Amino acid sequence: MRESLLELLRCINCGGNLAFDNQGTTCDQLKEGWLRCAGCSARYPVRNGMPFIHREDGRWLSCVREAEGWVNQHKDKGIYDQTNVDIDFRLPYFSEEPWVKVAKMFDIALELLNPRAGQVILDLGAGRGWAAKHFSLRGCRSVAIDVVADDQIGLGRSQALMKEAGTYYEAVIGDHERMPFKLAAFDIVFSCGSIHHTSDVRVLVSEIARVLKRGGKLLAINEPCIGVHEDEKEVLRRDCAEEIAYSIAERRPNLLQYREALEAADFAKINLFPYNSYGVPDNVIRSWPRQLNVSVLPRWFFVVARKRGLRQPLHAVARLCKTLRIGKRRLLSREEALESIMLQRGSDVVIVAERT
Repeated sequence: MRESLLELLRCINCGGNLAFDNQGTTCDQLKEGWLRCAGCSARYPVRNGMPFIHREDGRWLSCVREAEGWVNQHKDKGIYDQTNVDIDFRLPYFSEEPWVKVAKMFDIALELLNPRAGQVILDLGAGRGWAAKHFSLRGCRSVAIDVVADDQIGLGRSQALMKEAGTYYEAVIGDHERMPFKLAAFDIVFSCGSIHHTSDVRVLVSEIARVLKRGGKLLAINEPCIGVHEDEKEVLRRDCAEEIAYSIAERRPNLLQYREALEAADFAKINLFPYNSYGVPDNVIRSWPRQLNVSVLPRWFFVVARKRGLRQPLHAVARLCKTLRIGKRRLLSREEALESIMLQRGSDVVIVAERT
């Protein structure tokens, strides 16, 4: 880690400033050693150029189990050892799934964000740090955070990625729900498939808002969104049994839950959309609900139904909409069509929001 990273870091215990604890010597980059808090004298290790900044408590223990789970899953699948493998250097532009889909979404993210040189960007749940690498190649000041420090499938792999690309980004090991970064440290927070790997979406989104500058953007890709009538526990049992068995945190929020978390954290200009709708003409989008046999229903119906605990409100809502002639007085908008699909059918979504 470079000394300049200290401008962004904070002590996870007291929020104080951190400094190299290097016994009176000076350096601008630390590979192995310690950071010390100026306020409470807490010390945090730096290993392989990565600061480990977290509390040694039950919450962190669950993060450790998850990190071990990711490693064990890759080993059991026979995809752990990256020695003499160059796939990581090409990510996300690799011609196999899920990377074909991820690459399409990452291109959407780059177009929407238009990251500029000098912007400070956090790559949340960064894995090996491939997204942070791409941002740094554009001249951004990139920081990657993850719970996995492993040198094959975690942020320890960053050294190889940076060397191959001829660039640099910071790698930090820490808890996403209690990040070791100062208030308003970042212009952009980017996430690829990590927001749903949390114990509490509201807590994570609130923490993202804390580290974002006012006017800063959150952009998340590859986030699963289930229909509002689906039971999350049933979906997790059906789709995520393997990950859960490895102690990997999994959530499956619906559209209302994503929006509620974002609104509670003071995000504005919130836009959630299926990635495959990007760039599709409005007239085509307006035809999708009919093709998918989806009723065009206002969001407030689902909010009321959810508060009343109704699991299957669609037939009653559709009848009421027909009675009130909702949606019949004007042309269906693109946003209404996509929201109706996401509310009822779910989708892999892109999330864009601005910190107020």
